[in-house]
Amino acid sequence: MMMKKIIRKIHLWLSIPFGLILTIVCFTGACLVFEKEITRWLRPELVETAGGRHERLPFFDTLFRLHRWLLDSPSGDGTAWGKLIVGVSTLALVLIVVTGVVMWLTHRPLTAGLRIHCRKGWFRFWHDLHVAGGVYTTVFLLAFALTGLTWSFSWYRTGFYRAFGVESSLLQRPAHGGHGQAHGGNRPARPNSSGHPNPPHNTDQKADSPHPGQEKARQVRWAVYQVHTGSWGGMPTRILTFLAALVGATLPLTGYYLWFKKRTRRRR
Repeated sequence: MMMKKIIRKIHLWLSIPFGLILTIVCFTGACLVFEKEITRWLRPELVETAGGRHERLPFFDTLFRLHRWLLDSPSGDGTAWGKLIVGVSTLALVLIVVTGVVMWLTHRPLTAGLRIHCRKGWFRFWHDLHVAGGVYTTVFLLAFALTGLTWSFSWYRTGFYRAFGVESSLLQRPAHGGHGQAHGGNRPARPNSSGHPNPPHNTDQKADSPHPGQEKARQVRWAVYQVHTGSWGGMPTRILTFLAALVGATLPLTGYYLWFKKRTRRRR
């Protein structure tokens, strides 16, 4: 009983301060999923430039900067507070999702958290939407968070890639597009016309990279990007990623509603 209470408190008191930030990050991430298609529809004349990159529309450039840095720029001492806030919020997301799953697993019956009731009042509807939405998107939200943290913290990035046999020194080389000129960069890079970083190529490593592990670093970095954007399975996984990110954006809002309603009930 005490453990359940502690888990609920962790879930609540991490969600309250970081909820709105997570809503912004998830919503902008959902909008960026189909950047390629929208850009081609609005500006079909855009062509690739050197390095396989194209100019990003101002709208998507703003969304990207909001997603990564909350529109912040590095201060005079090089500190990017927006990037730091997004990173800390993403760490909190991992704990919020894990504690939410634990709360669901300790509730009986488990199937009760998978149904949404529409005829038992607004409070029950939003409660069911919050619980079911969290359960159904758990894997996606954890994938978003655990891969996204590689762009937020150097210590996490080093440990994450080392787990896949890639040394941190190889990550300082320029990336082929994607979320930054290199992992952890502070300026948005322009993706190629496919909307993703250029995939690794099977080229002569002696001519292309002086380090024998550089090609592996590219492959792992490319895989991380695909998992983060949901592009690893083509259009079906991109659609699922879009929906999961949208649901993720609503979870803090429904959580705030439930918290507010419970507080007002206790005061009566």
